Amino acid sequence: MPEKGWQSYQDLFQSDTLELIPISTLMERAFTMAVSIQHSLYDCLYLATAERLHSVAVTADRKFFDRVVQHGEYSASIRWVENPPEIPA
Repeated sequence: MPEKGWQSYQDLFQSDTLELIPISTLMERAFTMAVSIQHSLYDCLYLATAERLHSVAVTADRKFFDRVVQHGEYSASIRWVENPPEIPA
């Protein structure tokens, strides 16, 4: 069983479907976000990644979600995991 898991891991990293983004390219933006919304840098790295990829981060962390939406500037980059509420423009 562990061999199958390891093979799947290797296959994923050898495929063209996975894009690795160096954390160093996200740190400044994530730090700015973290300071702005007064939340952890760790969570804001996901938000910065979503923004960079013109995508969204999906979260079940209500505190994080509320802070991002209340801030406004980053709200286009986050969605709630269940029944996503409308995000103000």
